[in-house]
Amino acid sequence: MHDRVQVRKTIKRQCKRRVKEQIGRCVGIQFLYAVPYFLLVLILYLTIFGDLFVLYANGYRGNALSMAMERNLNSVWLVIFVMLVVTGPLMYGMMRFYIGLFRGEEPGVSALFQPFTSLHSFWAGVRMEFCLFFRQLLWSVLPTALFFFVGMGLLVNAVASGHYLTQTDLTVAVAVLYVFYQLVLIPIRIKVMTYQAGWVLISEHEALGAWDATRDGSGVFHGHYGKVLLFVLSFFWWYVLSGLVSGLCWLIAMFGFVFIPGASGFVAFLLALAAGACLGVVINGFLAAYINTSFIGLFEFYAGRTQDVSQPEQ
Repeated sequence: MHDRVQVRKTIKRQCKRRVKEQIGRCVGIQFLYAVPYFLLVLILYLTIFGDLFVLYANGYRGNALSMAMERNLNSVWLVIFVMLVVTGPLMYGMMRFYIGLFRGEEPGVSALFQPFTSLHSFWAGVRMEFCLFFRQLLWSVLPTALFFFVGMGLLVNAVASGHYLTQTDLTVAVAVLYVFYQLVLIPIRIKVMTYQAGWVLISEHEALGAWDATRDGSGVFHGHYGKVLLFVLSFFWWYVLSGLVSGLCWLIAMFGFVFIPGASGFVAFLLALAAGACLGVVINGFLAAYINTSFIGLFEFYAGRTQDVSQPEQ
């Protein structure tokens, strides 16, 4: 057990050092990746809710809103398809950046857009993104369906038995089911995460099928899923730090907006939000690079590609 912990700590220590040495590039590539992703998410929300806001503002209610919602939902799959097509090559470029960073190279931020310069690389990124999306869907559909049907079954049974459900009863029941659902998803998320190792194999052999790459990459972690879970949990306090920084900036912004009168309060509100956004980009850029390079290091170690790291660096 001590050796396993030492392996994880040594890999993380090595990767943290490399990320710190290239912190500017890590933050820059995360920012550039977030911009098109944010725009695609914005388009998705506008596709779903854009017409609804316009109709509601013009006084439409009832069936008009329902028909608009149904019409918009029919086009959601097209937007999701476009998101997968665009984010696939972007993710491929980002993973190539992290792979190079882990291996001691000095990749540039331009690596993010490299897959768009080659049709072969572009198609490899698209194949991988669709494959990962499909695998996650396969693993998630059964527990999600069970969660839904169990919840509906309990509700129908309560109504059929004549038991009156208060708002508190309903809230508690939904909360318990949701917590149980999230616990069931933990091993599924760990399994899905291991498929990300397929990016390493695809970066080395782009002709390799996405299904084969994700299967072989995940297979390296067979028998080590508990260690992957501990690896994920070892970043817990980093996630807490990120959340605390964002929450603190938001609280300061709201404090300024509510308690400081006039233009000064509005300026304080904007400055706090801007500070939160800047700090979020830096922290999340560092954390994304730290986690991804460490995961690549864990894969390389269990795949037998790197030397023994069970001993700490001198």
